[in-house]
Amino acid sequence: MRLQAIALFGIAILKIFIYDLSFLETLYRIFSFVGLGVVLLAVSYLYQRYRHVILQEREQEAGGDRD
Repeated sequence: MRLQAIALFGIAILKIFIYDLSFLETLYRIFSFVGLGVVLLAVSYLYQRYRHVILQEREQEAGGDRD
């Protein structure tokens, strides 16, 4: 499920870059790229910070299935 969420997030980012930003004027496009960059950095930081929590939950779910 985690990999599917990451793939969906990537597809959404590609759609924004390819389709949505093509309709904006230059100044708005610049601000949109900066904002999108900040969002991507924040998501990356939060994922790295809480990765152990995410992986620990996954291990507990896998361990519960073995019993």
